[in-house]
Amino acid sequence: MPEQDIPHIESVLTIVGGRIEYAAAEYAGLDEDIPPVSPEWSPVAHVGGYQATGTPGGSGARQAESLGQAVAESEQHRQWRVRRGALPEDHAPAFDSCFVL
Repeated sequence: MPEQDIPHIESVLTIVGGRIEYAAAEYAGLDEDIPPVSPEWSPVAHVGGYQATGTPGGSGARQAESLGQAVAESEQHRQWRVRRGALPEDHAPAFDSCFVL
């Protein structure tokens, strides 16, 4: 195999301890479903995790859109906490320059 093609290799079947952990292409459906993300509020539940990349809907653009949605929901949650007195009104939301949209 040419060396430049190696980074593009994708596993279609991964077996660990005799158990199918990942199945794609002609093996699709032989693996077990991934359990739901726990806890539900985890950012992975909103933007996906390692299993979301490389799958339909798991593109970088889709993940960026999901991240923007999670940020908006986070601001809504902050406002909900202020209305209920759990945060002071002048409490500024956390700022992370990595997520400036």
